[in-house]
Amino acid sequence: MQATKNFVGQVIRRAYLDCLAIINPQNDNDRALALEFRKGAAKQAGEVAVTAVAAGIAYGAHQAASFFGFVFMHADSIKHFISIAMNNDQLIQIVDVIKYASTSLSDSTSDDPVE
Repeated sequence: MQATKNFVGQVIRRAYLDCLAIINPQNDNDRALALEFRKGAAKQAGEVAVTAVAAGIAYGAHQAASFFGFVFMHADSIKHFISIAMNNDQLIQIVDVIKYASTSLSDSTSDDPVE
């Protein structure tokens, strides 16, 4: 059970760091991740896109979008697991932040589609 708790904690940690990178890109990898997310969100208005990365985009962008998208798509199940197995309100709040940020970013890109 401890290994599962550690795994869930690491997935949420990675998704949160990716969320911060999308919201406020600090380097080329972050900008590639934000661009990839915005492209996918513009194509699928309102949904998190976990897409293949174009040749010019950094490898890490696809992997990061996968963590971010996974937590967003399974937020309710993850929160349920955390509340029962881990009893950690802070992790539940982080999942809520990721879900809110993803929804907000998707909504903002649907108004301004990327070519």
